[in-house]
Amino acid sequence: MAAIAPLASAGVGKDAFTGDIYATGYPPYAEIITEYMGIPQTRAYSANECGIVRVNLNALPLPSSFDGTAIPTTLSAIPAMDVANPPKCVNGVIANAPSGGIVRFRPNPDSDWNLMFTGKTPFVRYTAQWASGKERKVKANACGLIRLSNSGPYQGATGIVRIGSGNHTISSIPAFNAPPACRNNTLLTPAGFP
Repeated sequence: MAAIAPLASAGVGKDAFTGDIYATGYPPYAEIITEYMGIPQTRAYSANECGIVRVNLNALPLPSSFDGTAIPTTLSAIPAMDVANPPKCVNGVIANAPSGGIVRFRPNPDSDWNLMFTGKTPFVRYTAQWASGKERKVKANACGLIRLSNSGPYQGATGIVRIGSGNHTISSIPAFNAPPACRNNTLLTPAGFP
């Protein structure tokens, strides 16, 4: 077993066995935002009984794709509809359907843009995807240590991970054989931990 010593400075390392990433040097119990640049951000939306899916951008950037189909790269390239006449579902029948299957509109002049997709299968969930990385919130422990588990949608992630304000190439993060630990509010790290 590797020797363990108290840590004097911040570092990032990867468990050679599990692939979990550990980062040190954060304030105790702080919430840290991480972003995996190689994993796109996704959200699921359900179609209503008329096959209309509404995506409220709420200051989000324009998605790069919806249901696996690329979306125009600029909002102005998507046809706009009059506020008073967006696609509507009335008794299971669509009214004011756009010819291209996608339209943008604002519910009122002060709101963010909404996208509406038509011609979808009623009550089916569809996925919108953004090119920006997938965010993950983690909380530091009493010693300022965070752990990014190599599981779920993050398993085998490649590319760059932003931890707080620092970018790290996942394949270049130094590996170690035993994870850091927090004992009696003292951070203990394995020999060779960055």
